[in-house]
Amino acid sequence: MAKIEAAFFDLGGVITSSGSPRELVNLYEGADLETLTLLFLGPDDDGAHPWHRAERGEITIVDAWTQIQSTLADHGVTRRADQPPAPTTRTWQLNDSVVEVLHELRAHGIRTSIITNNVAEFRPQWWGALPFDELFDDIVDSHEVGVRKPTAAIYELAMRRIGLHDPMRGVFLDDAMRNVEGARAVGMHAIWVDVDPQPAVDELRRLAFG
Repeated sequence: MAKIEAAFFDLGGVITSSGSPRELVNLYEGADLETLTLLFLGPDDDGAHPWHRAERGEITIVDAWTQIQSTLADHGVTRRADQPPAPTTRTWQLNDSVVEVLHELRAHGIRTSIITNNVAEFRPQWWGALPFDELFDDIVDSHEVGVRKPTAAIYELAMRRIGLHDPMRGVFLDDAMRNVEGARAVGMHAIWVDVDPQPAVDELRRLAFG
């Protein structure tokens, strides 16, 4: 019998290798990853930063992009010359080991869900990467629900929508430590996913199946 009842996954950087904040160092120059993440994606809260507002569905990605590029320029950060000047359609590369364990979880009757901080304009880009409606019982997308990780409310909403009553019977995987800590704060098991997701997948298997 599985030790958990539900598994929750971040999208970019977990289910897919693309879409992680780590990609910022390949797009910009003039700052390290920590500084880039703070300037581009905002602090570890759910506040008034343009990216936060876009991920809550309050403004468009174009509006957020314009404000963020101005902030980056003020801090001497420039887009690398070999990169396009604005967000473009990307190819969402899957993490095969994560997709494999997803199938295993489903075969054992474990409910699966996505909790993603995302913007409305990106949905058409990643929706075709997987049969999401077959592999997941639910998708909690920040721009649709008006709240984002690491706020406790989004994890609580995800558990409620999937019918998980005991947080300790759920596990969450994310490539951002702040979001892992947010899940732990509401009582869930949580696993940090590195560039190589295999250690996280192995930990998930141990937790789920012993």
